[in-house]
Amino acid sequence: MTTFANRLQIITQQSERDPQGAWRDVLLLPDHAQTSTDVLQLGALVTQLGAVLKRFNEAIAAVVSLRTHAQAAEVPEVCRSLWRAEGVLRFCAGSSDSEARANGIASESDACRYAGALARTLASAGRPEAALPFLREAATRCAAVPADDPVLAQTAAIAAGFSSLAQRQLDQARELLVASATAIMASEGRHPEWQRRHLALFNEVRSLLLSGKPAAALRAIPLLMDLEDEHQAGAFQRFHTAALACRAYLARGDEAQAARTLEACRDFARRATEHDLSGEVAHLERAMR
Repeated sequence: MTTFANRLQIITQQSERDPQGAWRDVLLLPDHAQTSTDVLQLGALVTQLGAVLKRFNEAIAAVVSLRTHAQAAEVPEVCRSLWRAEGVLRFCAGSSDSEARANGIASESDACRYAGALARTLASAGRPEAALPFLREAATRCAAVPADDPVLAQTAAIAAGFSSLAQRQLDQARELLVASATAIMASEGRHPEWQRRHLALFNEVRSLLLSGKPAAALRAIPLLMDLEDEHQAGAFQRFHTAALACRAYLARGDEAQAARTLEACRDFARRATEHDLSGEVAHLERAMR
């Protein structure tokens, strides 16, 4: 490993625990870059850190300066990469990236790289929701590049990062759903008004279903039905309980029972004359297909 590569690795590791310190150190590296690969890797780290710290203008200036580096100026691929880095930073900062696109994209492979870099950098800047269309664009563009193009491996690595992020967030969301429903049930489950108890239990059952626990949801649904029978609930409330049961049976893979429950939903929807439930019935019917 070269001295430059070693220093870059140290700064990359430092960026995870001290991004501000890493930023100060990375700005001192351009004079030590010895090859075009050094310049490329440095540009990528500057872009990443600039996005994390939202120091877009400084990062843009650093990337523009790298284009004049002796190891970059005469290598078209490196120059295009640095133009793309500038474009990504400008887009994330809310300014025009049109000039950078024009200079940084010369092929379908470049366009795929740009879309993937935009997705990754927007996520680094704390905007994963804005990254979604560019991740989709990168996936679409993969079909237009040769099977041995390195951009495919790069796109796969970016997508794997998003997958890992989404799985962590999904797990957290599931835990939050169940915890919040449990808290609602603990605080409202003994309320003297049966409608409040019913709503608390309904939220708990729905949270179990959304968190991937259909069997637990189905075990709790009879408690909802007992409350409805005891207090002669109307068709509107019974419809929503039946709809939960239908979704739970589907999630468990019991299509026959789901179909029977869907018929009950249709019946309750017809009887709930003060509410238009046709859209919700149609949604259930689509889920059955």
